[in-house]
Amino acid sequence: MYQVAQTVASPEMRSAMAIQVKREHSRRAKGAAERPELSSLPSLQTLTDSPGVKLKYRLPMQRGEGTPLVLSMIFALAWNGMVAILAVIAVQGWVRGQGNWALTLVLAAFAVVAWLATRWFFRLYYRQSGVGRTAVEIDRLPLFPGDRAQLYICQYGRAAFRSLHVDLVAIEEVTYHQGTDVRTERREVARIAADMPPDMDHCALVADPENPLELDCQIRLPADMMHSFQSEHNALLWKIVVHGEAAKWPKFSRSFPVAVYPRSAV
Repeated sequence: MYQVAQTVASPEMRSAMAIQVKREHSRRAKGAAERPELSSLPSLQTLTDSPGVKLKYRLPMQRGEGTPLVLSMIFALAWNGMVAILAVIAVQGWVRGQGNWALTLVLAAFAVVAWLATRWFFRLYYRQSGVGRTAVEIDRLPLFPGDRAQLYICQYGRAAFRSLHVDLVAIEEVTYHQGTDVRTERREVARIAADMPPDMDHCALVADPENPLELDCQIRLPADMMHSFQSEHNALLWKIVVHGEAAKWPKFSRSFPVAVYPRSAV
């Protein structure tokens, strides 16, 4: 019923659903404050503030997925701006008959770097725009050990995929001091594969701007799995990872954080 309501809901109904979700989160947050043993659990606020179209929540993409593209754009713009200024200075010198060979050689070397930086930016942009963004929706949050969570994957863009997989991954994070530096180490400690549609191997995995690739899958959480937690120096973080490979495109991987609570938090 909830899925049908969200699919055919008007904007006003969607807005009401969003308000209801936020109230539910406030209620859970208040309960956690009254129970200090739950203070180490991650907040649900950023995970549940976006209602889904098909399932209850649309998960936010983990921060940093687009960082390489942004950094390459900033570097390319700054470097090309510097090259343009040097080019103006060099040309003016040659026009006046006071050409500087050292400046010209430096400008030539900087121009090569500018070309490489611009090429790298457009390669990243082409890669990201070609594969397209990924949307993940989930039917419940928080998750609990022993749950069966339904997922809805929507892959946009224009590509034919050779493979597409969905996993629930646990990352252990340790922060420590080494001299005056603060270091953080991360490593994968668990990976649970989602149950993909049974006919997935026999159908074309194709996305285009008018018809994105849509998949329904399920993740079965073990009853003895470790729940999420966060402390000053240690954390165990769970996330949904969508990874795949498209024809003519490099492999890609997108992460969407989730929270796993212990049964005692109910």
